[in-house]
Amino acid sequence: MDYSAKINALQKAIQTLRDIKEMLYATEQRVLELEKEVCAIDDALPDDAHTRAMPDGAEKEQILHLYDLADTAYRLIDEVLGPPDDENGNTAYTPEARGNAPSEISLEEILRQMNPGGKYHTS
Repeated sequence: MDYSAKINALQKAIQTLRDIKEMLYATEQRVLELEKEVCAIDDALPDDAHTRAMPDGAEKEQILHLYDLADTAYRLIDEVLGPPDDENGNTAYTPEARGNAPSEISLEEILRQMNPGGKYHTS
């Protein structure tokens, strides 16, 4: 029996898996960079008590909007990287963290964000 086709299929699968691994590492690094940016913005925001005490107006609305945006960013970071470990080192994987949310971002979208206008082939 000739196993050439199976050898070729496995060699292609291995190369594809290596390519995917490199894309995952690149994606992880980009997400970690974005997380630093998000954390810096979040750290610069006034605390919740200060914001609640502010009079209603444009500034308070902007801060509340920033809170919402930061929450969304952290949620997306958790969906890509998985949720942070709790104090015992356990991770509570939710369907959202596993990428089963209706708002799931495709790998192609992530790659487009990493290299706008670039062309990636993910299959």
